[in-house]
Amino acid sequence: MTVTFRIISAEQDDFLREVAIDGHRSFLYFHNYLQQLLGYDASNMASFILSDQEWNRQKEISLIEMPDNEAGDISIMDDASICDYITAAKQRLMYVFDFFSERAFFIEVSAITKEKLENPVCLRSEGQPPAQIEIGDILNSTPKEFDEEDTEDEFQKLLDMDAPLENNPDLEGLY
Repeated sequence: MTVTFRIISAEQDDFLREVAIDGHRSFLYFHNYLQQLLGYDASNMASFILSDQEWNRQKEISLIEMPDNEAGDISIMDDASICDYITAAKQRLMYVFDFFSERAFFIEVSAITKEKLENPVCLRSEGQPPAQIEIGDILNSTPKEFDEEDTEDEFQKLLDMDAPLENNPDLEGLY
């Protein structure tokens, strides 16, 4: 069984990938393939989210075991075969590639065939993927320069905002 997925991004209007993968492969295999295809670091946290036609969340397939998964509604990518969850064309899912910023690709199943496919194939590639944000990028970013004058202006604005409240007859007795 071969599943063909169409992948788009809300961040990059011209981004499109269409990939075909054997349905008996795991979601971890699919994740690693996407990460390689997009030039991302596969060790970053990610999840597939199965959804309905309006993109409402139905089931999560996570890269790692989640500690708050007491209800058992989150599967693990390594244990989840694509064919166990993807059963029809037009099925939708999201691929959360930037877990902490909740950035995701929107994926729709464009075809399911009975053919066997040894290795995944990128059938169509348009545009550049959105940049992956790495934890190191956040930790190494330069903070905004401290400007004492800006800080004083902001403080004065806060003081000015409080003044009308103190003279408001509707709030009499609160000050």
